[in-house]
Amino acid sequence: MDENLRQTVAQNIMVAFSDTPYPGDNNIGGDDPFDGVIVAEAFRGKHWRDITLELLLSHHDKLPFLSKHGYHFYLPAYLLGVLFHFEELDMYGTSSQLISTLVPPSEYGGWFLERLKLFTPQQRSAIYNFLHNYKALFPEESWSYDSDEETNLVNGIEFWKNVIEQDQR
Repeated sequence: MDENLRQTVAQNIMVAFSDTPYPGDNNIGGDDPFDGVIVAEAFRGKHWRDITLELLLSHHDKLPFLSKHGYHFYLPAYLLGVLFHFEELDMYGTSSQLISTLVPPSEYGGWFLERLKLFTPQQRSAIYNFLHNYKALFPEESWSYDSDEETNLVNGIEFWKNVIEQDQR
C-alpha cells in the first residue's frame, strides 16, 4: 500500500470536513427507531475526529442509520477509519457498506439528494478522491468482498466525478 497516497487522501478528508458543524445531540440518528437511536446514543457529544476504532467496530453497520446531518458530520470518521484500519473494518463489511452509501440508488432523490446537498465542493472532491484511490490503496484481493462492491465502487467514482465536474462549471 502506498503510505504517501493514504496520507494525502486522509489529509484531503480532514481539511474538507474540518469546519463541518456538529449536528446537535438530537439530530444524529435517523428515523429508524432502533438503529437510529443506538448510533445517536453512541456518537452523541463526540466530534467525528474523536470516533475511535473501537466505536467504529461496534457501530460498523450504523452509517446508513444516521440522519442526513449526522451522516454529513460523521462520514469522515468512517472514511478515515477505512483508510487506516481497512482490515479490521472490512472484516465486518464496513468498507463495502461505506461505498454503497456513497452511490445513488437507481432512482435517486429523496434521502440521497438531501445528503448530497449538504456537502461542499471541497468535501465532494475529498469523497471522489477516496473512491478514486480505493483500489490503489486496497487491492481487490484484500477485500472481504461483497458481490456489489466492485460495481458500487465504479458507479460511485463516476457519480462523484460528474458531481465535481458540475461544481466546476
